[in-house]
Amino acid sequence: MCDRLTRTWMACVMGWPLPVEQPLQPLLRSGEVLCGLINQLRPGVVPKVAAYAELVAMNESKRNAKMRENIGQYV
Repeated sequence: MCDRLTRTWMACVMGWPLPVEQPLQPLLRSGEVLCGLINQLRPGVVPKVAAYAELVAMNESKRNAKMRENIGQYV
């Protein structure tokens, strides 16, 4: 129930839907969704977000560093 409410709230704030078939935690792991959320609440707070499409092409070490960077910008 909480997961569904959180997902609905986030989708409303961001203006784009989150996939329902995937659990929320993996969607948040890269930090892209979190950065999108904070940028909707406070525009420009996170100037550069590493998007999932960019992350897929990277090796695991670099991908993990970029995901940490996204999350660090959110926090």
